[in-house]
Amino acid sequence: MSVEISVVTKAKISEPLIKRLKALIRDVLVRYYKVQDNYIRIKQENGKLYRENQNLIDSTDRLMEENDALREQNKDYMLLRKVFGKQYRLFAPQRLY
Repeated sequence: MSVEISVVTKAKISEPLIKRLKALIRDVLVRYYKVQDNYIRIKQENGKLYRENQNLIDSTDRLMEENDALREQNKDYMLLRKVFGKQYRLFAPQRLY
């Protein structure tokens, strides 16, 4: 009788439980690999964006320096215009060359 009970218990309880556990483990592994793949892609994208950001920071610094130099030049021209008036604007391009 106990042999029959163990066979029935195995058929009704153990086997379905093992099947569910196998399916659960398979789902966990699939999700793990998907998450790992997403992490790698996000890490690569983050590295790309970081490098692009560094390039933009360098460009911004260069443009700010150029802008400061042009502002200084503009101050000189404004001073010359104040000193010489409207006549300076008419002859300025000829004097520069």
